[in-house]
Amino acid sequence: MKTSLVLMKTTFSKPIGLPRRERGGSSTASRLGWFIAAMLACTPPAYAASMIQFSSATCTVSEAAGTVTLTVQRTDDVDTPVSVDYATLDGTAIKGVKYIAVSGTLFFAAGETNQPILVPILNNGVIDGSKYFKVTLSNPSEGASLGTCTNAIVTITDNDSALRLLSSTYRVNEEAGFVEIAVFRGDDGDYTITVDFVTTDSTALAGIHYAAMTNTLTFTSGERLKTVWVEILNDAVRDVSKTFRVALSNLSGGAQLGSPAQAMVTITDTDDQTIKFEFSNYYTGEEAGFVRIGVVRGDSDSSATVDLQTVDDIAQADLDYGGLTNTLSFAPGERLKLIDIPIFNDGFKEGDETFLVQLANATGGALLSAPASTMVKIRDNDPGVQFMENQLWVEEDKGSVLLTVTRGNDQLLDAFTVDYATTNSTATAGSDYIKTQGTLAFAAGEMRRSFAVPILDDGVAEVDEQFKVVLSNPTAGMILGTTSNLTATVTVCDRELLPHRFDGVRVFPDGSVTLTLGGGFTPGLSLRNRFVPYLDLYPLEVSSNLVDWAPLTLLVRTNSATNALVYTDASGVGNPQRFYRVATRTFITPNQPPTGPYRVGRIDRWLTDPTRRNRALISTNNSFQVAIWYPTPPRTGSWPLPCYDMPVLEDETFWVAWTDRTPSFVGYASAGLDLAPSQPSLPVVLISPGLRGTRHDLWEKAEELASHGYIVVAPDHFDAWAVVLPDGTYVSGGEGKDRTDPGLRDRVKDLSFIVDQMEEWNLVDPTFAGWFDLGRLAALGFSWGGGAAAEFCRVDSRVKAVVVLEGYFQNAETLLSMGLAKPVLLMYRGDSSASDSQYFDKLACDALWLQVSGTAHADFGGFGWWPAGTVASAERARDANRTINAYMVWFLDKYLKGSTNPMPSIEDNPRVFNLKQK
Repeated sequence: MKTSLVLMKTTFSKPIGLPRRERGGSSTASRLGWFIAAMLACTPPAYAASMIQFSSATCTVSEAAGTVTLTVQRTDDVDTPVSVDYATLDGTAIKGVKYIAVSGTLFFAAGETNQPILVPILNNGVIDGSKYFKVTLSNPSEGASLGTCTNAIVTITDNDSALRLLSSTYRVNEEAGFVEIAVFRGDDGDYTITVDFVTTDSTALAGIHYAAMTNTLTFTSGERLKTVWVEILNDAVRDVSKTFRVALSNLSGGAQLGSPAQAMVTITDTDDQTIKFEFSNYYTGEEAGFVRIGVVRGDSDSSATVDLQTVDDIAQADLDYGGLTNTLSFAPGERLKLIDIPIFNDGFKEGDETFLVQLANATGGALLSAPASTMVKIRDNDPGVQFMENQLWVEEDKGSVLLTVTRGNDQLLDAFTVDYATTNSTATAGSDYIKTQGTLAFAAGEMRRSFAVPILDDGVAEVDEQFKVVLSNPTAGMILGTTSNLTATVTVCDRELLPHRFDGVRVFPDGSVTLTLGGGFTPGLSLRNRFVPYLDLYPLEVSSNLVDWAPLTLLVRTNSATNALVYTDASGVGNPQRFYRVATRTFITPNQPPTGPYRVGRIDRWLTDPTRRNRALISTNNSFQVAIWYPTPPRTGSWPLPCYDMPVLEDETFWVAWTDRTPSFVGYASAGLDLAPSQPSLPVVLISPGLRGTRHDLWEKAEELASHGYIVVAPDHFDAWAVVLPDGTYVSGGEGKDRTDPGLRDRVKDLSFIVDQMEEWNLVDPTFAGWFDLGRLAALGFSWGGGAAAEFCRVDSRVKAVVVLEGYFQNAETLLSMGLAKPVLLMYRGDSSASDSQYFDKLACDALWLQVSGTAHADFGGFGWWPAGTVASAERARDANRTINAYMVWFLDKYLKGSTNPMPSIEDNPRVFNLKQK
């Protein structure tokens, strides 16, 4: 035997076939040795037996889940059929009360590595805390052994809690009319219960500050939430804040009374007659003619006055603006005064200038409050002669690049000239571009002139190259602009994108057609490969007569792939002729197509709210834009829209812009399409982007929802980084657009105003009349917009649910203290701190919290191209989108459409962890 073992080691260091013994050859001993060696070679050694154990030693499940699934794994040898017994054992959870006992035998067929054990979980409707039971493995069959994890502990979390108030504190303005008190029933609601609700005085007096209430609330079977509206009385008397109490008592029907069962309501007095400026900062261009300043005061039935005066800072009265000293008189009940201060357009290059406006000497019992002083910045519109853009990008096969020079002032509009000339940088005149120089002659009153520099395509794969164009020698007393804008840098981008085309067509005997498509992005064509992380879209259309075309399909090419793009059309079988066409232009996108059954249309609209001012930091502006995405059937010639306004994509200062590639980016939405005809009315989702975000920021999320049958609306909030005004003027920048308490309230006003507008559109709008189902309305927010969306859901009773993506709750203290009694889905990146879950802790029911591993903050907004711009980061972002979108659509389908589909599984979404549910 020892010899045989030695022989096995030496013989089987390399697999061999054993020769047949020759007649008259080796002895019996040698035959035995070879025979044993052959058996050892064919029989797996002991350590290769199947090892069976649980995939995890612990598992947690809500008692409302219905079942829990435990996975039993086997490793090592998986080619042999084996079995193992299992059984449940009571812990603190008792079979028949908390779960149904199960036992049996799991059979692993050859090649099977996993087997599930399903244990039914019982929802007992009793508040009894978390309980656990065990599941054990035993009796592995021959060829199998047990691993170390042979016992799994299953913890059943109690989904029942006592009846209680949702908050122990409430705050309301005395002019609000009422305060909303929510009473939540935390058990399963299987039977009817009653509870008494009563108000009692503290410093607030019933009949003077609020209307007393004594009521019995009845929760019928299945009812979880009752809202009590306590009337607040406006006494029109200046006073300090007052408080009263609400309390629950005398619970009947077998439920338990929890905490808080009492709450203090604070009524904030609004009769203090405080007077202040509407905004702490104003901005205006010197060409605007005037700046409009708002002065507001609290609710009051008395008269009041206040003095207002301007004070020079850098700007000087009567030179840059019209100095003003005035006394404002407020009539009883008057809340707002608007003052127009003249702004002078001096025609001089001088930089931005500021002056102050101050309030003083309030009378009639009024008091000044902050801000009692506001700063007005006058933005100079006379920068001098300069380029409109000092950074330009052009693909080398475009033929030329156009540069535009602006006069740089709007006064003293005499004729003048200015010289320009190109100069090499890394690009070389004669091989990359044609040396260009000349003189631009501006006629009197002419504001802009342009010239072109020819670009040469050398046909060589190379890195991007640059040349510069310089302005000099203005005449007629004109002044050159800022140094940075006297030189324009032109980047010649090595050619990467070829027109789409058909590289081959093959017809099969059955009439089906295989199309091979080319063009677009080809890896290796350029040294830069800036588009390799992204996707290229090929819209295909079909016709039988070259006249009537119909959409066929939208092909998606992965730019990092090198295989040919092939499509087989079997729909033409039996047709005598078929014609195909594809758009020659390239459509580059960072994101995978929406997963729903509909194509997506998009409309951008301007809304005007006459009660608001200072939109886009223009003091007289009360309008803002919204983007509307909606489901639509496909239509011929409807190409994908740019995912942002083009000036935004071309703005090198925009936070997610890479101007050598983002101007090429499109989404999947198209313009000018009809709504899906099979849907008479659709649920609605309102989106609030992150700080300084624009209405198009979450286009990937909006298109995904629209493809699943939702109408999605997103506004440009006050803090939008960039706005294209109706006259085409582009306004951008982050100055004055910070995260503040008034700013959050302003965002919430935007969302409520949009719903008001949709109510009107439902009646008379030629496009959307009858399409908005505002009984099925939800909000969705990203980053700071997550807090705005949740606060909107709290204060607007029309909103049924909210989705929070990496949400920040700065400036939403009331929301954090009171929580929310509506369905909430919160999703965060993997390294979010524990403090981010404080809002989840305040939620009463129908709440889901989860984290997604390996993600960045921007991934939750769908920014698939930013910040890394690599194949790996783009694929990671697209995978994150897939998981985030799966839970987002499931959640909204459940609470707006009544879907009963199961929650997306963690097995299908392995990035999900730390999932918590109420």
